[in-house]
Formats: sequence, structure tokens, C-alpha cells
Amino acid sequence: MATCQKCGTEASDNEKYCLKCGEQMDNGSSYLIVNIITIAAIIIGFIMPFVFIIALIPAVYLYTRPVNSVKQRGKLYIIVSLLLLVIMLIVWSFIDHLI
Repeated sequence: MATCQKCGTEASDNEKYCLKCGEQMDNGSSYLIVNIITIAAIIIGFIMPFVFIIALIPAVYLYTRPVNSVKQRGKLYIIVSLLLLVIMLIVWSFIDHLI
């Protein structure tokens, strides 16, 4: 049984509005959305550092090669990887505030 937040009247779980005062009933759907966001943030939080490391290893390898064009490509990959890291940290900070 759900209880109206405004007047305290009990109603069935499938009621969308309180029968006494007309207030919209909260059936826990917002909790489900927040819970899904939390789970997604945790999964992304564990996967992204590994993706960053996997992307950075070949970039450093290319940067250490003696051929100048390959070295430039490695430098570009390192810059892109670091930019993605910064973006990832910014997104994590926003997700942290949502949770």
C-alpha cells in the first residue's frame, strides 16, 4: 500500500493520484531511475580506466619509434587519450553529483 505524501491517505500501489486530495502518488519509479544511473556509473567507472590504459599503451609505443611520422601519430594518440581522460573525469564529477 502506498501513502499519499500530502494528506497521508493510503491507496493501492497502482493508483496514480490520491483519491482524497488529488496529489500525484510516487510509486518508487524515480528511485528505480536513480538506481539504474548508479549501476551504470559504477560499471563505467570500473571499465573506463582499463580502456584508457589499453588506448595509451600503443600510443606510447608509437611515440618511442624512431620514424618521425610514426612518432607524430603516437603523440596525437597520447593527446587524444589525455583529452578523453579529462572528459571522463568531468563526466564522473557530474554523475557523482547526480547520485
